[in-house]
Amino acid sequence: LKKKKTQDDLRLEFEATVLLMVGRVCRWRPRAPVRWSSLADLGRVGFSLTGHNVIAALTAQIDSLMLGRWFGAGALGFYNRPAQLLALANQHLCAPTTQVLLAALSRLAPSSPHFAQHTRETANRLAYLTLPFAAVCMSLSDEIVRRILGAAWPQAAPLLRWLALHAAVSHLGATLYAVSVASGKTSRLAVMSGATLGTTLFGMWCGRGYGPEGVAAGVALASLALFLPRVMWTIHGTSLRPRDFGAAFAGPILLAAAIAFGSLSGLGLTSHPSWMARLGLGLAGGALAGLAVFAASASVRHELGRQW
Repeated sequence: LKKKKTQDDLRLEFEATVLLMVGRVCRWRPRAPVRWSSLADLGRVGFSLTGHNVIAALTAQIDSLMLGRWFGAGALGFYNRPAQLLALANQHLCAPTTQVLLAALSRLAPSSPHFAQHTRETANRLAYLTLPFAAVCMSLSDEIVRRILGAAWPQAAPLLRWLALHAAVSHLGATLYAVSVASGKTSRLAVMSGATLGTTLFGMWCGRGYGPEGVAAGVALASLALFLPRVMWTIHGTSLRPRDFGAAFAGPILLAAAIAFGSLSGLGLTSHPSWMARLGLGLAGGALAGLAVFAASASVRHELGRQW
């Protein structure tokens, strides 16, 4: 070890000596003209994205912070567990797919027809991957809570129902971030984030009198109310049109609605006290309804075949 240390010291001294000698002999130094004005655009983009990320992080946590302050740690626990379950789709599906979409759109002009095509296809794919799960959570909330969280968490079921609606709307708008950044409209992100934070706080305050379920309903209805304005403002100045998102979401919404209706119909067929029997019948009813839509709708078959 001592010998190796001596060799390393010698090598370091040799490299330092060579560096000093080269610097003395060669008078040229690398230089680049500094144009601070060229950093203005980067500064505006960085400031907008930083503001958006800060406000978005606060918006993501504000419901938990306020609910814990208003109703205590017990109610917060019943709220956070369903929220963590629903966050898995965003973590493992929406976030990675959105990053891929951002990389693809950044190489295209916002006026390019391929810009709209990539966005439409990605939105369609995410909707098919996430909406059926949200529909099942809304229609079979009691049984899912019993299966995943256990018998001691019945208060979480109505919260799961509202949070599933909020998650579904969030998944539908997952592509808007990539569209805003790739089209150079980053300043709109911070403004939309501020509007979302304010509207969410207003919805929570209005639902506060109805307990934790009212707070969850306020969060869900706030995101639902903001969805269409966010879409319209994001696509302004690009090749995207409202009909692009309509075409992307029509099939997934139809399929999710059929699954929710089938699940509720399956529950209505039994009064069995066992939650396992109710969950099985609900899932079977949802699957049959989904298969019926698949058989009846050529567009749904085509889109699902493309996803496969």
